[in-house]
Amino acid sequence: MKKNVEAQNSAIRKTSEYLHNNSGKWAGNQPVTDTLTVVDGNITLIDQNTSKMELTLTGYATDKQNKRILCMNDLLILCGGIKSYAIVANMPQLYDLVNYPPSKLEQGRDTLFLAAADIIIGAATDNLANLAPYNVKQPQIDNAQKSRDNYAAVISMPKDQIAERSAARQAAEQLISDTMLLMKNRLDSNMLAFRTSDPDFYNGYQASRKIDDPPKRHRAIQGKVTVSDSGAPVSNVTIQSSAEVPEKKSGAKGNFFYQTHPVGTYNITFSKAGFQSVTKSVNVIDGERTEVDITLQAAA
Repeated sequence: MKKNVEAQNSAIRKTSEYLHNNSGKWAGNQPVTDTLTVVDGNITLIDQNTSKMELTLTGYATDKQNKRILCMNDLLILCGGIKSYAIVANMPQLYDLVNYPPSKLEQGRDTLFLAAADIIIGAATDNLANLAPYNVKQPQIDNAQKSRDNYAAVISMPKDQIAERSAARQAAEQLISDTMLLMKNRLDSNMLAFRTSDPDFYNGYQASRKIDDPPKRHRAIQGKVTVSDSGAPVSNVTIQSSAEVPEKKSGAKGNFFYQTHPVGTYNITFSKAGFQSVTKSVNVIDGERTEVDITLQAAA
């Protein structure tokens, strides 16, 4: 949730707690009782949605990386056999079709990786009758297909959880907004009866209603992408984190930033046509800004 919404949520809870701790002051006041009952019910619903918001994809990034490595290894076995056969059979087109170096398979986007896997597995299947001498048989193809499918499954796995978390956040924020409006329009009016009869209690209520200023926001990650030999900024670089965050693009002056990013160590990949991709391990620390400056080399 946004910081100002979190501050409102905190104020709602402080007000409810204050009134329950001083219930003897307003006991028998039906309007206060009725309004506080609704407020407390909303707090319960807010908590339920907050629990869904806090759903974490624990181990997802590691599992995804492990499955990609396993699939890549299976694909490289096929590539090696197919390329050896292509050389002996003088089939340069087949050789070029499956000539995927490990770095390309390792750094490519998910969709490109899966497309490469389909090409390699398809080439192995089409030429299976000739590949046995090169240690490519049906079990190797089956292994590659299975690891490819497992990787595809882990890519799509968090989509439903992310959608549920987003819906829960929207519901919680709407409940907080509705509760703040309820307290302003009803509870504040209900409490006016105590302004003269019990000013200390009334002033305490007003203090509990105060919304604390949210802390200032800062960027979690920021940096600049430049050309290695000239230092010129590189715009429109695709920036992908291994965390579950949207991809970014560098600006006209090569600058980029993540306003928010999960805490921990993640790999961030920088790629653009005409340049060699770079992957950097970045440690994001809670409450601190991480500077990441990257230089790209022109592709050979």
